[in-house]
Amino acid sequence: MGNHDMLPVSEGHDGRSHPEYTLQEATCGILLATIECDGNVAFDEVAWFDLVTDIHPIFRNEPRAHINQMIDEMRERLNNEGWRSLIDQCGRCAPEDARLAVFALTVDCIFSDGVVASEEWDMVHHLQQALSIQELEVRSVIEVLALKNGCQAWQTPTVK
Repeated sequence: MGNHDMLPVSEGHDGRSHPEYTLQEATCGILLATIECDGNVAFDEVAWFDLVTDIHPIFRNEPRAHINQMIDEMRERLNNEGWRSLIDQCGRCAPEDARLAVFALTVDCIFSDGVVASEEWDMVHHLQQALSIQELEVRSVIEVLALKNGCQAWQTPTVK
């Protein structure tokens, strides 16, 4: 049971049909797909997303109005095309030097509500492929963020 109304909504949408997303747009799309991929939008995930878009260096120079516009556009794409398609589109647009950071933000988001659904692990694997992240890097990110978020080793499944 998803609660899509918990995500912020604002006015504006630029209607691009074949996007070339900026790093900020790609990150926003990936994070929204992450939050919604299991069909359950947890309050902790939304609070985490709001915090990231307020303070993370990727979003630091973005006016809140533009962030809200990105959210609207990505939510529309997510609702129309599904999370796999949005991850693929955004993954192609993420700059090489930012991909590991975007991947780490995604894993942190997944751990933020304390519940890791199987759909979220499927999404992590899909994102790993879309961003071309090596398995050793994936394992490192998961281990560090599991520690950061207080997850036990037995709670983090083996990376595919």
